[in-house]
Amino acid sequence: MQKAAYSNSGLAYIGRGLELIRTKGLRRYVVVPILTNLILFSLAFTWLYGEVDYWLNRFMSWLPDFFQWLEQHAKELNQQDPAALTYAIQRSCEIKAEVVALDEREKGLRALLNLGHTFGHAIEAATEYGAWTHGEAVAAGIIIASKLSEVTQRLNSSDFRRIKDLLLALSLPTKGPQMPWQDWLDYMQRDKKVKDGQLHFVLPVAIGQAEVVSTVEHNTVTAVITECC
Repeated sequence: MQKAAYSNSGLAYIGRGLELIRTKGLRRYVVVPILTNLILFSLAFTWLYGEVDYWLNRFMSWLPDFFQWLEQHAKELNQQDPAALTYAIQRSCEIKAEVVALDEREKGLRALLNLGHTFGHAIEAATEYGAWTHGEAVAAGIIIASKLSEVTQRLNSSDFRRIKDLLLALSLPTKGPQMPWQDWLDYMQRDKKVKDGQLHFVLPVAIGQAEVVSTVEHNTVTAVITECC
């Protein structure tokens, strides 16, 4: 499980679900569930606040390129090629460290690193943290979030196809488990992005951009989950 490089909170996974240990100070190590987080970081996140020029200049150019690199090297990554894995892990860690440095106190920007996690955590909880690894659950969650973005006309169909094709090329799941909508809702309500009972979804809007959305109707979410599971 990857937690934040240089994280101010020092949260560490010790068991199933979200059981955490808090440590003091900034952490300087990252443990990576490789393939899923490579996709997560390559999809990119832009959030217009604070140092907007710095953020846009640095990441809008980097992350689409990294996504393309993953597309081009999916075979080597699947074969656990040392050179490909070394570069990919280093690059994803650098990106996350930059994000954390810009939002050490989790005031908003870092929420965008949770792409796929609202749905992924629901999958993990529903399957009792055994049938699905965290990386597999988040991969399926990325597909649900991307489809939701496409259906609500935030993400174009071509970019959705690229996201799905990359997950498939890396042998990651693209369909979640089937369960009643009320179960999905109950599990998603535990998400840390819920505010005043309102679900917030991180949705990709392009390769290189994402946004936090809270205005999606439940019936739309239900339809998308049904399609993706």
